[in-house]
Amino acid sequence: MKKKKREEKKRIIYSNYNLWEDYAEYAKKALANNGIKNPTEDNIWDEICFINDNVWSDIFDQLVSFFEDGTWIAFGTVGRWNGTFDAGVTFGEFDKKDFKDVLYGITKCCDYVEIFDTNGHFYLHCHHHDGTNIFEIKRVTDTGEKYLENWENNWDDERSEQYVHNQLIKRYSTLPHFVHKEWGLPKIEKVS
Repeated sequence: MKKKKREEKKRIIYSNYNLWEDYAEYAKKALANNGIKNPTEDNIWDEICFINDNVWSDIFDQLVSFFEDGTWIAFGTVGRWNGTFDAGVTFGEFDKKDFKDVLYGITKCCDYVEIFDTNGHFYLHCHHHDGTNIFEIKRVTDTGEKYLENWENNWDDERSEQYVHNQLIKRYSTLPHFVHKEWGLPKIEKVS
């Protein structure tokens, strides 16, 4: 008999997909503590937005700090009105782009953003009017940095940027394990 494979646990780092469900009760309590016993829906939404802004500010600072050392590769797909396309970018010490630049590029025009970890994999999903962008971020190894530098310094190298990114992803990168390193959660968790 085959053993049933347990599903990997999705550990949310940040999400604004369900703000009402996530924060409405907390917002109502905060408003009540401030003397607003019968808040309107607008009052509740204002408080939810305030809470979300504070949560995002804290998470954003933590992410910027986490990704400031080393070289990283963000890879995935970008949804557009004319289809879904592969995309990738390196950032960090090697090429002087930082996490902020990459995050803003990936989430440009997006209304909804979800960042999560699944057994050390770091994912960023976001939705906009034309589709969905889905990315994973991995740390490029020292050997990967040398590989990338060699490719960039050899103008006659015919390998495409996509080919080089694929090699970095397959051979020259490691999982970031954000929730383990930053929050002390186990590296691997399965849904019970």
